[in-house]
Amino acid sequence: MRLDYVSPRDGVIVIGKDDAAPIESTWGFCLIGCFTGRFSGGKAVQDVTKAWGVRVKIFPYSKGWTIFRFHSEEDKDKVFIDGPYMIYGKTLMLKHNPTDGVLDADLFLDIPLWVKFYDVPLRYWIASGLSKIASKLGRPLYTNQFTCERSRASYARILVEVDIRCAPIHEFPVHLPRGIIHTQRVSYEDFPDFCYRCQSFGQKNFLKFVYTGTKF
Repeated sequence: MRLDYVSPRDGVIVIGKDDAAPIESTWGFCLIGCFTGRFSGGKAVQDVTKAWGVRVKIFPYSKGWTIFRFHSEEDKDKVFIDGPYMIYGKTLMLKHNPTDGVLDADLFLDIPLWVKFYDVPLRYWIASGLSKIASKLGRPLYTNQFTCERSRASYARILVEVDIRCAPIHEFPVHLPRGIIHTQRVSYEDFPDFCYRCQSFGQKNFLKFVYTGTKF
């Protein structure tokens, strides 16, 4: 790749839209991975990728992060939705490439977590209803297959990108038509050991809430 000298503007480097390319066209279909706590090493990365059963290339990055490049978008999405993954007692968290391509220290402070939303009123098991309810916790990404097919009515299981710097929410009010207020209870799956008081991984400051209401 041949490069050219471009004079800075008054000593400032300015990058425009024409100087960038879509991430997929340059790096392919990628996920960024990070283990909770100390980096578990290359063998842990190799072991967890073997279990995925898809073609993937591994690119070590700084800070103990790893870039995983997949053969197809379908493979990437499957691995992402099936996560998180445990290996040697550590959790491998995965994130999509940020749209600006900047991998900074805050990238893994908003992480995707599977959340169970118990006893969601049946009328609101559609994309718009579940999206609004799940948005109380963060940015909704996907539902699982059971929720999509409405084959398990006791809870909706939704992948939500959550800011783990904030104390987790266990229940919240949902205002329904005709003045009805529904108390929405939730529980988190595989919440990493993170102290939201000192803002660091590897320390427990979170007790998993388990709702014991009637299930059917």
